[in-house]
Amino acid sequence: MAAMEWSEDLSVGNELIDHHHQEVFKLVTMLDNAISQGQNTEIVETIILFLEDYVVTHFQEEEQVMTEHHYAGYDQHKEEHELFKVKVADLRNKYDAKSSPITLIFNIRQIIDLLVDHIRHVDIGIASLVAHGDHH
Repeated sequence: MAAMEWSEDLSVGNELIDHHHQEVFKLVTMLDNAISQGQNTEIVETIILFLEDYVVTHFQEEEQVMTEHHYAGYDQHKEEHELFKVKVADLRNKYDAKSSPITLIFNIRQIIDLLVDHIRHVDIGIASLVAHGDHH
């Protein structure tokens, strides 16, 4: 598996969006460190809280940039965001229902992997919006 690390080629050219994307990559390290140190249960809620905030705050900011620039791929992009919101809500439900830490960690890793893929292959489309100026 390729290393999950932030690199400048993933930048969309918007400082706030790039910062949020970098935080997703930090989650990978945080989760891997917690697993290797046997701190599975301690980190799970922290990551769930982060993801719950991320799918609201970050997605709103991305969608605002896309709307301001009349991004042609907006509907499909927003649809992917909605799917992430469902996955994170499902994760919260599993956590609240006392699912095993292993199950939760597996689900968290799936969501993070999907987010990283989304950043690499979908969000990168925002870069062309920002690169062509902030004029409307």
